[in-house]
Amino acid sequence: MGVSAATALFGVGAASTAAYMATAFVVNMAISMVIAKVFAPDVPGAGQQAAQQNPGSRQQLPPSGSNKLPVVYGSAYVGGVVVDMSITSDNQDLYWAIALSEVTNTETGGTPDYFTFGNIYWGGKLVLFDTNGYSVIGLRDESTGLTQDIPLGNMDIWLYRNGSNQPVNSTSSAITIMSNAALVYKWDAAKLYSNCAFAIVHIKYNSSLGLTGLQATRFSVINPRNSAGDCISDYMTSTRYGAALPSAAVDSASLAALNAYSNGLFTFTPSGGGTSTQSRFKFNGTLDTNQKIMQNLQSMADCCDCLIKYNEVSGTWGVIVQTPTYSVVMDINDSNTIGAITVNPSDISNSFNQIETKFPDGTSQDSFNVATLDLALVNPSLLYPNEPINKQSFSLMLCNNSVQAQYLANRILEGAREDLQVSCEIDFSGLQLEAGDIVTLTNARYGWTAKLFRVIKVTQKFADTGVVSASLALSEYNPAVYDDRPITEFAPSPNTGIGSPTSFGTMYAPTVTTALPTITNPAFSVTCITASAGITQYAEIWYSAYASPTDAQRIFAGTTEINASGNPYGASATMPAVQLFNIPSGDWYFFSRMVNSLATSAFSSASTVLHWRPTTFQFVNQYVSVAYASDAVGTGFSLSPRGMLYYGLCD
Repeated sequence: MGVSAATALFGVGAASTAAYMATAFVVNMAISMVIAKVFAPDVPGAGQQAAQQNPGSRQQLPPSGSNKLPVVYGSAYVGGVVVDMSITSDNQDLYWAIALSEVTNTETGGTPDYFTFGNIYWGGKLVLFDTNGYSVIGLRDESTGLTQDIPLGNMDIWLYRNGSNQPVNSTSSAITIMSNAALVYKWDAAKLYSNCAFAIVHIKYNSSLGLTGLQATRFSVINPRNSAGDCISDYMTSTRYGAALPSAAVDSASLAALNAYSNGLFTFTPSGGGTSTQSRFKFNGTLDTNQKIMQNLQSMADCCDCLIKYNEVSGTWGVIVQTPTYSVVMDINDSNTIGAITVNPSDISNSFNQIETKFPDGTSQDSFNVATLDLALVNPSLLYPNEPINKQSFSLMLCNNSVQAQYLANRILEGAREDLQVSCEIDFSGLQLEAGDIVTLTNARYGWTAKLFRVIKVTQKFADTGVVSASLALSEYNPAVYDDRPITEFAPSPNTGIGSPTSFGTMYAPTVTTALPTITNPAFSVTCITASAGITQYAEIWYSAYASPTDAQRIFAGTTEINASGNPYGASATMPAVQLFNIPSGDWYFFSRMVNSLATSAFSSASTVLHWRPTTFQFVNQYVSVAYASDAVGTGFSLSPRGMLYYGLCD
């Protein structure tokens, strides 16, 4: 604020001079302040740790009247919130509506941001779609490369970017899908889901495919709004999920400056070597709308290393961009200081020298990851002699890659060493200062010559004598903290080969051997081969008169033995043959499926057909009749004569 404005303010107060003369104390007014420094915890990001979920824990939420939708900026994997469901009258098909994110920039006359979708994971497996865009044809276990086929019609996922009438992967509105005539509960035309990105998931109950209910599902939601200043502006002005500030109360110029700096490129070393570039700060993550607004603003500030400020005179909220470039607004020295200079020296017991940065890793479906930096390796010159190890942890909720996480961690780690705090009072010329300004402080007693400080708070003071002054809170400033540092991207070790116990590889059809149709109790043997991958404890054997039967057309025959050692069978291993008795005469196909304590595989393909014509025994008066039939095991040989053969007298 300029001096003339301050004088005008004082003039208003001078109109009541008698009241001021009768006052025996000083009246203070905070003109501007850095909110992040005054109200936030000492350790960056520490205020959110207890309240906010850890990165990577965006689980699917069951129905509840208290659920709130997250806000996605940039790209993020979210589990969503189950907000509605229905079932068909035959209890076979289930439909869920899963809300994923608020749609941003939908207020104050803005054009809604155009949401898109990336990969979808069902129970940890990548969902593969048919050419129509919404029918699921497979679930791939990326750790093993194995794919479970899903026949068409058993599973569908429809996506909507903004309300029921904006489909992404189909031409059908959500109301059309949820108005299926077979559903017990149907949507009407009022179910618009405005300003919401959501999905509808349908499954047909099928235990052999593992489709028995809604599994943990993660959707990649992509919002083109990812520039730091644009995201902060949207959150500050939103009346639905944000601070509900009018546009006039937001310092748009400071947010534009934040965009310009954050979108600037810096060079880093990829994990495979060479060089590459990326923007300094991009937001990619979610804001938990259950949290307090100030906590979310602090979280956003942490992810672009800026400071949130408020100017009481103009009534505006904005940011302070922390960059290595600066201009000095004022030199504070003996000529303009009024009172004593109060110094708050650093306390090495509270000064951390190791930092653990927690962030959702976008390369692993936003699962939890950590980047740790040690000042002894990053910049040992900033360590005090014999300084004890002190590690601090904080979360970057809107950062989803290791390069940005390390970049931020380095700045915060070095910035924490510049923790000298100074308070002083200067004459009315200090009223031109604003929080965030860079000043120099010269004082012979402290040995400071034009030492750099950042203004954290400016308080206008009215003395009972009519004197106007400015009380300043200053924080040590070192531009070198904000220099671009060499960063090497790290890539987590892949989970290749460690498959889910619920995943099985290729299923092999069983074979029929050793048919004995003429023995007293006719039987034959079936041999199964374990799946090409996965954990198999035993196999189930089923048969049917159809080569591609429904579940109702399969008949259970028996199981193989559990391995004698108690250990699971190996992959593609031949299991002990199972002898089957009492199978009626007919033309049969045989199927197998693998079983462990956690899961059951899909059915194998059909075996070759078995023409089973066992010998049958009948009592005729006091005699036993024996009926023989040709093609006992389908090999083409003939047992003759056909018809009845009488022999033996029964007791």
